[in-house]
Amino acid sequence: MGSVRGGLLDADDALGMLDDAGRILADRVAAVDGAAVFRSALDLGLSAYDAEFVVLARALGTPLVTEDHQILEAAPGVAVPLA
Repeated sequence: MGSVRGGLLDADDALGMLDDAGRILADRVAAVDGAAVFRSALDLGLSAYDAEFVVLARALGTPLVTEDHQILEAAPGVAVPLA
């Protein structure tokens, strides 16, 4: 949005890119249970944004690689440091 508002990108070009991304990523997008995100945010003391990644990693059975210390402390069962 900032690129369009800043005049760096035409709105029609941006919409075309959005459509392209939707086609490319269509089978790679995962739905996340909003209630689980809400509960995790409350239980873990994280923002809903951060909790969404924790919930998704748990659902996919994969580690959440992050350097965010708050997530690492709140979700040690799923969050792992990069190094």
